[in-house]
Amino acid sequence: MDFFNKRNIIKILGIIFAAILFYTLLQNLGDFKDFLKASYSVLFPFIFGLCLAFIFNLPMRFLETKVVHKLCQKSRIANKLRRPICLIVSVVFILAIIIIFILLVLPELRITIIALAKELPSQIDALSQTIQELAEQYHIVSDYFNGIDIDWASISNVVINKLQDNSDSVISATIFYTSSFVSAIFRFIMGFAFSIYLLAAKEKICRQAKRLAYACLPEEAADKLVHILALSNNIFSSFVRGQCTESLILGCLCYIGMIIFHMPYALLISSLVAVTALIPIFGSFIGTGVGALMILLHNPWQALWFVLFIIVLQQFESNVIYPRVVGDSIGLPGIWVLVAVTLGGSLFGAIGMLIGVPICAVLYCLLREFINLRLKNKKVDIA
Repeated sequence: MDFFNKRNIIKILGIIFAAILFYTLLQNLGDFKDFLKASYSVLFPFIFGLCLAFIFNLPMRFLETKVVHKLCQKSRIANKLRRPICLIVSVVFILAIIIIFILLVLPELRITIIALAKELPSQIDALSQTIQELAEQYHIVSDYFNGIDIDWASISNVVINKLQDNSDSVISATIFYTSSFVSAIFRFIMGFAFSIYLLAAKEKICRQAKRLAYACLPEEAADKLVHILALSNNIFSSFVRGQCTESLILGCLCYIGMIIFHMPYALLISSLVAVTALIPIFGSFIGTGVGALMILLHNPWQALWFVLFIIVLQQFESNVIYPRVVGDSIGLPGIWVLVAVTLGGSLFGAIGMLIGVPICAVLYCLLREFINLRLKNKKVDIA
């Protein structure tokens, strides 16, 4: 059999080209990072719009298939109005949830910061005195404890006055100096408009993209691309729907438990636990740590009981809620969830921690299909 046939030559040239490309990438890694950052900045409105469309599509698809499906079959006018009405209801529903969450949490956050600022000086003094007593009890040299003299009362008074008398200016200044406000608004409007357009004509866009794929690629490659996109859509939908439902249930249970045990800052901490629970594995630790620190400044014993309560709640969530709500919908073993969250957080921060798991799940499913196909072709049966 001739080794230097057309197919093998193409493979060899492809390997050589990939090696050269990889070497060039390593030699210009800094320039490549700058290119990625610039590309991300340009494409951010479209990426943001795609994410919004994905979120809005979940309630919209439910409304179209479960709520108004039978009604639209009986009326042609209702069938034409089905998409606009379901889209408007979905957008209003998501935005209403966000606005209600902000209106509930922000006043509570302000009250909590003021309360913590008032209690901070006395708590710091008590903690310093406890440390000195322990140092004297165990004969530890504690001269350096006396060298720190911070006027906590003045600091807390400044914080309280700013929050009480001029909170609007503080918030406005914070927003202005942390980001370009005009650019952020423009990007949000562009992304929002792009998401609405995608949802309004998603079937047409999918059909056009599919036609383009089959027109420009070989049929086998086009089939693989369509399969990958369909798999990605199913996994991302299952992950987002399951994580949001689980986070909502966990936040409600946390709030009920904190009210029953008369713990402070119940609404704020429960909201924080619900939001951080969207991040697999590490999210629960983040919410528990911040909540325990807030309660610690108010009552150390309650902080300890809060940590124990969250541990019990998380065990209930892991063994009862998560299997029923999320289950094995993403098909990713626990060890790879840990890897996905760690790598995603290292590369892209909090956003990477959120999207790392479904991306890793897609890659895992594709790798599993590839391995099963190769074993089947080799007629190897390994359980």
